[in-house]
Amino acid sequence: MSRPGRCLLPLLLLLSFSAADAGPPKAKPGAEGPWKVGPNDFVHYQLDVERFGRGEQPNTTPGEPLHNAFGLFGYEIQDGERPMRALFNEEWLVFNYVLWMPERLTRKGRSIAIRDDPVEYGRQHATVRGRGKLSAAAERKTEDTHEVDLVGSVVFETAPDPEYVRGGKTPKGSGRLTWQATFDLEEGLMRRAEFALSVDDAGYGTYPNGSGARKERRITFEGTLVLHKRLPYRYPGFEREVGKAIERGMEGIRAKRDDLGVWSKQGYYPMGRTSLGLLALVKGGWDRSDESLAKIVEWLLAQEPESTYSVGLALAAIEAYRAPDRELGLGEKKADSEHGTRTLTKDERRFAETLTDYLVENGQIGPVTPRRGAAAPEGRRKRRGRGATSGEEYIRWGYPGRHRNAGVEVLGGGDASDYWDNSNSQYAVLGLHSASLSGVEVPRHVWFKVLGHFLRHQRLDGPPRPHLELKDAKDGTTRYATSS
Repeated sequence: MSRPGRCLLPLLLLLSFSAADAGPPKAKPGAEGPWKVGPNDFVHYQLDVERFGRGEQPNTTPGEPLHNAFGLFGYEIQDGERPMRALFNEEWLVFNYVLWMPERLTRKGRSIAIRDDPVEYGRQHATVRGRGKLSAAAERKTEDTHEVDLVGSVVFETAPDPEYVRGGKTPKGSGRLTWQATFDLEEGLMRRAEFALSVDDAGYGTYPNGSGARKERRITFEGTLVLHKRLPYRYPGFEREVGKAIERGMEGIRAKRDDLGVWSKQGYYPMGRTSLGLLALVKGGWDRSDESLAKIVEWLLAQEPESTYSVGLALAAIEAYRAPDRELGLGEKKADSEHGTRTLTKDERRFAETLTDYLVENGQIGPVTPRRGAAAPEGRRKRRGRGATSGEEYIRWGYPGRHRNAGVEVLGGGDASDYWDNSNSQYAVLGLHSASLSGVEVPRHVWFKVLGHFLRHQRLDGPPRPHLELKDAKDGTTRYATSS
């Protein structure tokens, strides 16, 4: 089996994250603390969780134990003390507290009061209001190590980000987290931790995409985190291990195919799942002359557009399938003018044109109230409309078909037809870019409207960025601009 090109395969692991390799991120200014990890060092833990109760009746429906890997990069540790992970649900609170080692607690007998009021974890879906205490309970020093034992507890309330609530009462959850951890000051790493979490009234109701989120009265579980190893940036043998991981990943993806040779029977969005599988195999270097890939493409061409994510991924998969061999794994690093020709069949081109039209027609038109921390509109009146083909100024994407056709309501009630987020939007842009590379025309004004949206919603805080202006092609007037 030939390997005309390779790239890092985007394998999704539960409670694990990956980062694009654009060189080591710069350390955050003032990032000094007990943790001693470089910005791109990876710290790998073994996670074991015993679930004692889920569902409407607490402690009566125990879930399966979870045994998995958990990892974090050095640049994720805020000020060298505390990892801050996106709070998608209450269970993710564990990592933001249990792996916390404040500089002030490097000696026995010291303690701090926990007062998170509220803390936004990655600005993803929720905030938390916490009260508690973290103490340095014991100190052990030997010839090989200097360890500090920590004991902590916090009671908390959680609430969804107001961006995800449209009318009605904001649903809230509450709970308690207790933990014990051991931090090695010489190595600058958390070595082990034990924790217990109990959450009442868990869950956030219906997600904006219309899917039913879990609404459980209680979640209780206990677990451990044990340090497995620390991997420095580009450690010896890195490329070899990545190659092996890609091989295992591709074999695992192929093994999950159904009797149709695709991934159509494993949950929602079969078109999106199948597109992601094809994209991973092609980018991983699987031989594109393999008949099984042709069958996957044939199945995709018979599908109708089903969501922003699925359409964006389908366009990306078809483009990668027809990309020149020399560009596999490298295309995203080239200027568009340097890309080779993608020769699509008539059916593939017709399919790509249909998907492109779907994205262009289903973009949400703005402006609406910007997200917290984003630049406020200046002198712009709110206008309504549908589709990027109208004369509106901004475009972004959400879940068009599900919302408009089913009349689904988001958290707390209210019409969800104007919902959008930058996660959907980035997949739409990915798909449109792939369509353009494939020779499908994308209206020029769509790119201006996309750029206008992201400039408009840029956060006011954060590191400085170069000044950027977008001028009108007709009269040279500035349409959008950012400050440095």
